[in-house]
Amino acid sequence: MIIKNINISILAVIFISILILFLAFVSMLGKNIFYGEGQSLEESMEWQREHYDTSFYNGLQKEEFTVTSYDSYVLHGEILKNPTPSSKYVIISHGYKDTRYGSLKYASIYLSLGYNCIIYDLRGHGANESTFCSYSVREGKDLAEIVHFF
Repeated sequence: MIIKNINISILAVIFISILILFLAFVSMLGKNIFYGEGQSLEESMEWQREHYDTSFYNGLQKEEFTVTSYDSYVLHGEILKNPTPSSKYVIISHGYKDTRYGSLKYASIYLSLGYNCIIYDLRGHGANESTFCSYSVREGKDLAEIVHFF
């Protein structure tokens, strides 16, 4: 009878230990997925320069802007003016953990097609305040605010 009680106690300790490790792993994973550290604007620009031709960027007329979104969150971005005056605009979004400069690889294409390019930092990225990523729930509403702003 004593042996059975010891085995149950050992199994309980093992089970609780595994449960604690699992919960710690899930917590860490969730933090990295929703609050992952992204690049600064400087790091992002440096990475873009190393991997893509961004030489066109410095010669462009640029205009910085901010848009206050539906929940008072402030988004930062830039308008890249086409060297040939144009009334056409395109909004380009970057990828997760990147910044507005991650859009430059596409901006040159749209500039060559006669568009002005609006590039902006997604929530929690670049020049914006740190916050969690909702994978399009809030970000979609932010994009709608930018569309309405312009």
